[in-house]
Amino acid sequence: MIPEIPDEPEPAPEPAPVDKVIEIEVHGIKAKFHLNRSDEELIPTRHLAKADHTRIVQRPVWAFRKEDDARLKNLKKWSKVDIAFRGVFQTLKKGPQFEKGLFEDENGSAAICPPRTNFKKVCKRQAQVIYALLDELMYKLAISRESEDDRKWFYLRPRFMDCRAEYWTGYRHKYKDGPFSASWITLDHFPDIGVARCVVPVSTTTEENQPLQAALAGKLQLIMGQLLINILRLHPPGDQIPDQEVFLIGLHGCKLYLLRAIFPGAKTSKLWCGRHNPTVFHEEQKRSIASTVSKRFYSRDNMARFMEQLNWLHLARSLSEEDPDPHVFQVLGSQEYDLWTKDGFRAARRLLAGLNMYLMSAQSKVGVLQEIFALFPYDESAEVEVDDGEAVVQSVQKEQNEVLEEEKRLEEEERAKKEEELRHVRTTEAIRSTDRDRIAGFRDIRRPWWDWVWEDKRDEGRSGRARG
Repeated sequence: MIPEIPDEPEPAPEPAPVDKVIEIEVHGIKAKFHLNRSDEELIPTRHLAKADHTRIVQRPVWAFRKEDDARLKNLKKWSKVDIAFRGVFQTLKKGPQFEKGLFEDENGSAAICPPRTNFKKVCKRQAQVIYALLDELMYKLAISRESEDDRKWFYLRPRFMDCRAEYWTGYRHKYKDGPFSASWITLDHFPDIGVARCVVPVSTTTEENQPLQAALAGKLQLIMGQLLINILRLHPPGDQIPDQEVFLIGLHGCKLYLLRAIFPGAKTSKLWCGRHNPTVFHEEQKRSIASTVSKRFYSRDNMARFMEQLNWLHLARSLSEEDPDPHVFQVLGSQEYDLWTKDGFRAARRLLAGLNMYLMSAQSKVGVLQEIFALFPYDESAEVEVDDGEAVVQSVQKEQNEVLEEEKRLEEEERAKKEEELRHVRTTEAIRSTDRDRIAGFRDIRRPWWDWVWEDKRDEGRSGRARG
């Protein structure tokens, strides 16, 4: 009897990142960073669900066709047809790499850089990776909102802007000692009005062996700078600052993450002027929630928006009650997603697509966007509710088949072209070889051995006449 071969045990799944809480203090302002949280805690669920049904998230990437790790692919042989995200990976390969993620490494570590380079030369490649990723993603999503008329609109786009933002920690307590940003997501207009408002800062790792505490302190300074930009755009009274949230996109080598800082208006007002007048704030919240209780209230999207606002109120209140000190704020951090891996790159696209949708939904608490949507209101409920998830999947599959057919056609054309070139080269070489033989034959007429042959024949003729 042949013994049965036992099945190989399936590899154990990688353990999920452990939630981590780190407290950071900058000039008297404290922030509790809650790291490795779920995406749903940073972006409202309905926007992540919408992101799941977009072509940019569903569409497969060439680098992961046969491999789950793009480092195993020869990026120089990237498809000439399917070029989506090619710049991301080609730039990522030229940038620094770290053995551990930012949240995993308490003490920091040295970077692994490409040959004949050093960290100082290649650290800026990280900003280029983020820019290439955001530019491709936002271009494909193509989310814009109408402004004055249907020929004018505004939208989000990435920009290279390495600047050091000013931030305040209280009344007349101003600082400008934070790190430089790598880039920003900005609010742009069409036609161009010559002004771009900063909406989301982008931060990358610019120092080797930097402890986690120091790195997060720099992130907090950038977040506080964006908070000041938001509040100044709204021009609220000092004791009536509304709730605000600030997002920050970060990249540590190949690991992408997102931070979401919560700033309840009660705390920020007390920090700015020592008191908080809740009257205007509460009325604004009541009007906002009551506006959803109208036509089509029980539709799926309206219910989702209503729950989204309740979740925000619950989040802001719970964080305030957890630590009522106005100098203490909460920052939620996502997991770190490895852009080299198939699952990590897809999760990063989903997270950033959901962020873009949330920011352009007119529901976020980002002051720069609250100002523009106050000027040009946008009502999501006016959109037609269509669950086109299956249609998107079929469309992506059809597009992928067309891409494969086009690649096959180009390969056949290139193969035929190479064969024709090879045939032409062989024919040319054959002609040249024949010509060389002919020329060599004429050249040999004057060689000494020909003279020697003719001399023999002349000698034979002389000897014959002598005998005669």
